Amino acid sequence: MKMLLLIVSVLLICASAVCANSAVVGLASWYSKKSCRSEGTSGLTASGELLNDAALTAAMWVVPFGTRYRVTNLSTGKSVVVRVNDRGPGRRAVKGLRIIDLSSAAFGAIADPHSGLVRVRIERHVQPGNPATSRSRKTRAKTHAQR
Repeated sequence: MKMLLLIVSVLLICASAVCANSAVVGLASWYSKKSCRSEGTSGLTASGELLNDAALTAAMWVVPFGTRYRVTNLSTGKSVVVRVNDRGPGRRAVKGLRIIDLSSAAFGAIADPHSGLVRVRIERHVQPGNPATSRSRKTRAKTHAQR
């Protein structure tokens, strides 16, 4: 029970910081179709998309699908913008302070896949001039209703 409480606490802290556009530091790993098959999963993401190793996508808990984040490798300074389309990392991984799972292409853009885990900073990526990322959901709803 204590372990479950710890995991939920870590998830809530990370989620509130990330949703509030604050940067969060933690560990990132990667996953692929091959690793999903070895774990016995279907190859479908939680959003219903097929897992695409070449896409710049990620798995995170409690943030909306489609949200974009800049993931920066703290050792190299390399960064990549990813779109959340799956849920993860797994519970055991969260306990180890893993905050995001990246597609193999996204991980490869910032680190050598053989490294397995890297220390990263993630922050919400807002595209200037894009109403879907630069305004709040409430503001977008009001604008849409006024049309």
